[in-house]
Amino acid sequence: MIKFEDLLFFFIGFSAALVVSLGHLSLPFEGTVGSDSYFYFLKMLDDNSSCIDHEASGKAFVCFGKVLFLISPIDQHFILVCALYVIYATIVICMLKSFERNKAKVMLLVYLNPIIIWTISRGLKEVLIFASLAVAFIILERKKYTLFWLFLICILLEYIKPSGGLMLLISLFFAYFTSKIRNQKLAILAISSCMVFVILRAQEFLQGSAIFMHRSLTLGQDNAVSLISFGKNAIRFLLGPGPIRAVENFFYSNSFLVSSKVGDIYIFFGALLWWILVAGFAFIFGLKLLNMGSNTSHTRLDMPRLLFFWYGLIYIFSYTVAYDGTGDTRHRAVLYFCWSMLIVEYIFSIRKSFSLKTT
Repeated sequence: MIKFEDLLFFFIGFSAALVVSLGHLSLPFEGTVGSDSYFYFLKMLDDNSSCIDHEASGKAFVCFGKVLFLISPIDQHFILVCALYVIYATIVICMLKSFERNKAKVMLLVYLNPIIIWTISRGLKEVLIFASLAVAFIILERKKYTLFWLFLICILLEYIKPSGGLMLLISLFFAYFTSKIRNQKLAILAISSCMVFVILRAQEFLQGSAIFMHRSLTLGQDNAVSLISFGKNAIRFLLGPGPIRAVENFFYSNSFLVSSKVGDIYIFFGALLWWILVAGFAFIFGLKLLNMGSNTSHTRLDMPRLLFFWYGLIYIFSYTVAYDGTGDTRHRAVLYFCWSMLIVEYIFSIRKSFSLKTT
């Protein structure tokens, strides 16, 4: 049964995405904001080529658009935006069905992050990445036909994003392994440390892989990846672009390659919401380290949540190396989609433990 907050989530997000998309009609990019969204939109409308012939990344996304505009009476970009938001809202609502109602309400608010809405309003393939991850999450929670459907999702994701299926496959393996280990935190720390070590030592392999093919490694001196520069760039990706850069771009247009005035406003509030979430997590985690929450219950992640954790971490590591921790806001949107749920659940679990302790 659809709840009132689900309908509210749908109509608020739908309206926000549609308003931005309609505002792009005045731009000289066929109703898009330009860049990748313009490129994909033209490919979708090109009757002289099929999605199979599409050489660049995002074949599945181009196929999706071609089918959509085949049945749509209007070849306008906002039709694509509407379809993408319907997909996004549907998978989020379905994914949160098994959650406690109060927790689900907070997560619905978090999943209205304006940077995610901005990504949807640009008509980008990242929405299909959201959908793929959410479907994998639901499959793992319900434990039905798991291997077969997860394999199909990995294949689909490979045709949405270069090495996307491989990233999901690695995330699934790590999620399964760490879900079985008794000391889960130690296992996560060990695997993460090994991943950093491999990245620091395997520069030639990384430069030749699909994830990093668009840009050579430039971390450290003489193209050498150093631990300090890697850490700085990881933090840059985690906390960027930030509300301050959004304000700068609003007035001076000197921060983002692709944006608009409305987009700058969305990025400002989206980054601010993310900073609040991260600050809340850091504060509570700091309290636990200071033994103020020593009697709180141990927080353990199940496999669906571990999948989101590992995919988000691999995303951070990928763009830390490939783009020096910068990159488009749509890349941050994928991270927000994966980790916002985990942060909210962590805060709820610690809050519940503290309330039980004081009663």
